Amino acid sequence: MIRMIGAVLIGCSTAYMGVSLSAGARRRLQAVTAFRDSLLRMQQKVTFYRLPLPALMRELSLETSDSLAPFYALASDRLEKNRTRTAEAVLLRCVREQENLGLPEEGLQCCSKLFRCLGRMDSEHQAEALRRIIGELDELEGRLREDLRRQGRCYCALGVCGGLAVTILLV
Repeated sequence: MIRMIGAVLIGCSTAYMGVSLSAGARRRLQAVTAFRDSLLRMQQKVTFYRLPLPALMRELSLETSDSLAPFYALASDRLEKNRTRTAEAVLLRCVREQENLGLPEEGLQCCSKLFRCLGRMDSEHQAEALRRIIGELDELEGRLREDLRRQGRCYCALGVCGGLAVTILLV
C-alpha cells in the first residue's frame, strides 16, 4: 500500500513538473506579446501625439496590461524626478527593478536597444526605432509560439511518461 501511494505521488509530481515547464514557456510568450502590444501603442502616441517621454510613459501605464502598468508608472515617475541621468539609464534601471515583466533574454535586449533611442531623437526617428524593435519582437514571438507548440507537448508527455515509468517500477 505504501509503495502504491509513493508511486502515485511520484507519478503526479513528474506530471506536474512537465505541465509547469510548459506553463513557463506560455508565460514568456504572453509577456513578449504584451510588451509588443504596448510598443505598438507607444509608436502610435509618438507618431500622432508627439508626447514627451514622461507623459508617454504615464499614458502607457494607464492603458497597458497588469504586468506592464507598474513598469511604465515607475518609469514615468523616475523620468519626471531624475533630470540628471539619461532616459536610457533610468529606463534600464526600471527594467532591472521590475522582476515581473517575464521577458526572456532576447526581449530584454530589445528593451535596451529601444531605450537607447527613446528621448534622444525626434519623433520620426523614434517611430522608426519602434518599428524595428516591434519587428524583432514579432520574430521572437513567432519563435516562442513554435517552441511552445513543439516543446509544450513534449514537456507534458515526458512528465506523464516519466511518472508512469516510475509508478510501474515501484509497483
